Amino acid sequence: MLQRLHGPSGGALLALLAMGWGSNQFAPLIVMYQSELGVNAAQAQGMFVLYAVGLVPGLFIGGRWSDHRGRAPVVMLALIGVSVSSALLMCGPAAHAWLHLGRLLAGLACGIGFSAGTAWVKETTSGHHGPRRAVAAMTFGFAGGPLIVGLLASGLVAAGARAPAVWVYVPHLVLVAVTLVVISRTYGRVDASAAGPAVDLEERDGGLGLRDPRFAWIVLPLAPWVFITASIALAILPGAIHSSGTGDPLTFSALVTPLPAIAGVSIQMLVARLHEKLTHLLATAMSLATGGLLLGAWAVTAQSLTLTVVACIVLGLSYGACQTCGLHEVMRASPPEQLGRNTAIYQALTYLGYLIPLPIALLVPHVSLIGILVGLAAIAGLTLALVVSANIRIEARTP
Repeated sequence: MLQRLHGPSGGALLALLAMGWGSNQFAPLIVMYQSELGVNAAQAQGMFVLYAVGLVPGLFIGGRWSDHRGRAPVVMLALIGVSVSSALLMCGPAAHAWLHLGRLLAGLACGIGFSAGTAWVKETTSGHHGPRRAVAAMTFGFAGGPLIVGLLASGLVAAGARAPAVWVYVPHLVLVAVTLVVISRTYGRVDASAAGPAVDLEERDGGLGLRDPRFAWIVLPLAPWVFITASIALAILPGAIHSSGTGDPLTFSALVTPLPAIAGVSIQMLVARLHEKLTHLLATAMSLATGGLLLGAWAVTAQSLTLTVVACIVLGLSYGACQTCGLHEVMRASPPEQLGRNTAIYQALTYLGYLIPLPIALLVPHVSLIGILVGLAAIAGLTLALVVSANIRIEARTP
């Protein structure tokens, strides 16, 4: 992907990477906030899901605005917003309220930027490569952010450095600044390819909607599993075996949290081969979700570091397959003037799954985590049966 940063979609890809970093850099720090700042488990998971609370309206704002005003200006505004969110998170040691506000703004800014940036990449990329490259760019950010931030935090804490919860956000601020310079120099005068279509929003007609059977029976049930799988691997499983004496919890979290994103990128070649065989792709994506959740339950039962790593990888593979499958369906069905809006609708549905850590944290005192994961695996299995059978049925009816 890096060699494409100089192409027509280079600025958009770098922006998606920077926003992916900003969205996920908080995940490995949950352990540090609990140990260093006295944040309890429910508060930490609440901060984690606040990102999704801000992201959903941001997706709709960014999608519609970028359809009307152009992709590049919206992406640059989102980058400024996500840098401000990192600055607010740096104030977390002073008061927990700054952490809440920073996570909420991170979601809002990333929502605005993800929908506009994804549409921008699609419009400047030929063939079926747009969805895959957009997912890859975001996923490199999802992986690189927690890895670098988590290892930096672990080193700072181990060295007894002052204010580690402040310094860990500096790399992201630098990355955003570089990205803004790249975009402003390349697209300082926004051309048609960067601006996207400018249309009267009131004149739109047709396109993907709830009446489309593919949306109702495939995209809708599939979308939440994109981040149900990813968020369980990011926020639930790494903390579930800390009591087993595996060493420094912060280092372990830093090393494990990038795995789902790395796995999501690694499955892209397989996804590219299966994009014309949607039934196979759907079966692959949801089978991985079911298996990953069952492996997670096994890892918690055995308190096994190895099984936790394997489960996070399998859940990451499911994330990558589900995300690319859903984006491909939305982009295939959307006319150009509705691409930003429809991408926003789809991404908002995916981020409903990002909320799952909070109800899990609230249920754990009453229901075992193992039981919760097995129950989710059963629901994933039912979703697998639903979307595969629906796709077969719809394709049979299509001339």
